[in-house]
Amino acid sequence: MKSSSKILALMIAACILSFTAEAARSGRSSDQLAGDLVSAKQLPPAPEGVADLRFDEIFKMPAGPLGLEFTDKTKALEGKSVRIFGYMTRQGKPCPGVALLAAYPINTFESDYNLCDDLPGATVFVVVPKYADIAVPYTPGLLLLTGRLEITPREEADGRISHVRLILAEDEITPASPTPAVPAAQPNSP
Repeated sequence: MKSSSKILALMIAACILSFTAEAARSGRSSDQLAGDLVSAKQLPPAPEGVADLRFDEIFKMPAGPLGLEFTDKTKALEGKSVRIFGYMTRQGKPCPGVALLAAYPINTFESDYNLCDDLPGATVFVVVPKYADIAVPYTPGLLLLTGRLEITPREEADGRISHVRLILAEDEITPASPTPAVPAAQPNSP
């Protein structure tokens, strides 16, 4: 098996494990989570003045010798209203006022691994002004968020460097599908 085939196989296995783990945590089946992805393709049109941005449109792919580079679309949308569809990351130590949004369900365990986690490069830092002084409550399932896009590097309160931020237009994070919100919880023990 060629190395690129091995990498692809490992990525597929990681996605399957991530889906299975999210299904177990949320009490939903892997089929229900996969159904969420199908519903992402059936979104209503974006409101006037709001552009849709997908995770695979944020950076040029594949990454080149300069590393991750923003696409022309992302650069053109800086400072404008965008809508993005993704999963809120379940964090062991969330940063007040900020939620992390990724293309797939993921957990971070900052207490065990500090900031050495498996966040994808296209993670979006979602700034939620309503929760400026407290952790944003974890909301499972797919989320459809609209806000102003920022793409300049900035050090966050937790020490991470964010490159892509969405400043929410509204102070609420609402599920794209009818999944009840659950309070932030400590990560499961290994």
